Amino acid sequence: TRIASSSPRRHLRLFPPPLPYLLPCLPDLFYYCRYASYKPYVVSRDPYVVVLDEFMSADEADAIVDIAQRDGGKHFVSSESSAGTQGKGEIKPVVSQHRTSSTQWCADGCWNESAVARIRERVAAITGVPISHAEAPQLLKYHPGQAFQMHHDYIPLQKGLPCGPRVYTFFLYLSDVEEGGHTHFQRLGVAVRPKKGRAVLWPSTLNEAPDEIDMRTVHSAEAVLRGVKISANIWVHTHNYLAARDRTCVGSVPPAPPSPEQ
Repeated sequence: TRIASSSPRRHLRLFPPPLPYLLPCLPDLFYYCRYASYKPYVVSRDPYVVVLDEFMSADEADAIVDIAQRDGGKHFVSSESSAGTQGKGEIKPVVSQHRTSSTQWCADGCWNESAVARIRERVAAITGVPISHAEAPQLLKYHPGQAFQMHHDYIPLQKGLPCGPRVYTFFLYLSDVEEGGHTHFQRLGVAVRPKKGRAVLWPSTLNEAPDEIDMRTVHSAEAVLRGVKISANIWVHTHNYLAARDRTCVGSVPPAPPSPEQ
């Protein structure tokens, strides 16, 4: 397994490479030049998994942690998973047995905080997908010994709903971790170490079939061994998630964020 650390493992020899050697690297080079300030590097090219080593500043990460820890951290609850569907096809939540972290959704007062708004806009710019296609950020906290076993972010039920499935995961590390807590992509042989300000972007669906799951991006949150890991998921859908959420047509339980005018 390759472990992504604080610097890229791939270095491009630009002088003097023959054209056939350079062509496969052009997508990587274009991405790096466009978003160089975020220190991006590629850890998998099929499918693409991109690490943005300085996606946000330490101050931005700390600001989101402060929001997550407001009111003494009481907004964190035991993580949930699905136990089938209920009502209008919504997922029935139960306390997860394979995900031992605590979770909260960044809705209500959290959604419009300036640090959160900047991150949401940054995610939309990098993915090229409007903010309206993304769920409210899901904030996570892992104490020593806590983990999330191998899983996939794709929810099959959503394929037939107006929101469409999750097509991208944008994962943010909001704290440093002394030991453990890697994001491990078992089928790609890649593990990304937590680092405050770092982000990882990967697809949940196939490039040639955006509604179909890409099983190559199954992953796990490895157990934290020392320290506390605080992180966030931003899931981006194929269609307008917020409009579908207003009509209770997303098949999931996250609360709706405030409308744009709020």
